[in-house]
Amino acid sequence: TESEIALAKARDDLATSEELLAQAENNRAAELINEEKSAALFDESSAAEEVATGAEEKAAEYEAIVIKNEGQSLVDGEALAQTEASALEGAETVAACTPI
Repeated sequence: TESEIALAKARDDLATSEELLAQAENNRAAELINEEKSAALFDESSAAEEVATGAEEKAAEYEAIVIKNEGQSLVDGEALAQTEASALEGAETVAACTPI
């Protein structure tokens, strides 16, 4: 009869509605998990960025030390050249004063 058909359809609709509700609950649970993962990845990314920034700062410090040491090496090289020139002049003076 018509009422039996309508009742069967209502039962089918109710079952479909319950399935959709269960799926919506599953989707919501998955969404919460994804939000938690996203927050964790954001925190991890922020921490990695801080580490990278620290590493860049340390690299800049080392570069400054290298530049300073290169400058000191130039000064030391100039002093060595002057010392060698003075030593040669001294040797020439001694040689000039020494009778043959």
